Amino acid sequence: WGLDGGERAVFQAHTNGVTGALALGDGSLLSWSEDGTLRRWGLDGGERAVFQAHTNGVTGALALGDGSLLSWSTDGTLRRWRDDGKLLTTFMWYTREVLGALALADGSLLLWSLDGNLQHWSLSGGGTGRLPGHTNWVNGALALADDSLATWSDDGTLRRWTAEGQSLRIFRGHTSAVRGALVLSDGSLVSWSVDGTLRRWGLDGGERAVFQGHTSYVRGALVLSDGSLVSWSVDGTLRRWTAEGQSLAVFQGHTDTVSGALVMADGRLLSWSVDRTLRLWNAGGRELARLDEPIWGDKARIFAWAREQGFDANLLFEEVDEPHVAGLRVASRDNAIYLYDPADGATRAVFRADAYITCLAASTDGRALLAGDTQGRVMILAVKGV
Repeated sequence: WGLDGGERAVFQAHTNGVTGALALGDGSLLSWSEDGTLRRWGLDGGERAVFQAHTNGVTGALALGDGSLLSWSTDGTLRRWRDDGKLLTTFMWYTREVLGALALADGSLLLWSLDGNLQHWSLSGGGTGRLPGHTNWVNGALALADDSLATWSDDGTLRRWTAEGQSLRIFRGHTSAVRGALVLSDGSLVSWSVDGTLRRWGLDGGERAVFQGHTSYVRGALVLSDGSLVSWSVDGTLRRWTAEGQSLAVFQGHTDTVSGALVMADGRLLSWSVDRTLRLWNAGGRELARLDEPIWGDKARIFAWAREQGFDANLLFEEVDEPHVAGLRVASRDNAIYLYDPADGATRAVFRADAYITCLAASTDGRALLAGDTQGRVMILAVKGV
């Protein structure tokens, strides 16, 4: 599509929903689908390659350092490809689909799947060591300063491993799914859970503190410059804590799930919520300002409010990772794609679709935008005259 709404090309190769896309280093685009294929496209919409071998939906992919591509699927396999679609290697997985991957410093991968399986992989030889232990979904992983790895799971535990996959510690204490973790400056870990708590751990697995106060699922947390932490929850509050778990402040005002938060250079906090408000707070939990019913398509009102409050609204949209193209920021809401000016939030162009937009990616040269939707289509939008 052109940004005037004129159809430039139709990409009808996928036969089921498009589940993801990424931009490759040469400026081409890679998409993958529930139809079991990946497809590589030129910016002119021409199909450069079809990656056919998976026998079920493709759920993820990444580009490797040598230019090859790795994909994973609900068929229980990972497959490595040349960028022209030639299959190089098939790695047999276990019983359930791969959920995510972490590239390690030595070029190997850590992969985790729906059945709780973790696997250390060499790109030349496949699995080099299974990391048994988790008994439910693995939700994430991070690399620690000593090159060990930490993982967390819906089984309620965190686990620490050597880079070779040897189990070092199990962190037990949460009574429900662990949904995230971060590392503090002293090397200790803080995790948060559906059980409504945060917990701080030594790398030996010892529980150093329990943060109790939220009455529902904790959605996320961040660290402030003074070493205190702020968490946010489905209970509609944010809470500030010492590293020892002592409550310092409760941020009350939101009437529904707090979706996210960020801290500004001057120490103020900005939060956003399912209640369709943005709220600005001081570190003591006092509400300083509120914007009701922000219009996420035309963001000029958000930018104007941010200027009044003395901060750059781009901080918010960088936090939610909206891409850039042609010097503009890109967002999708309500079956539409918006291009807006990051200087003032003014909408410069709108493309209205007839189905939900599932993914967005900008080309590396900033001239085109790739969008996938629930109808299985991949659309390339040329950015001209904006």
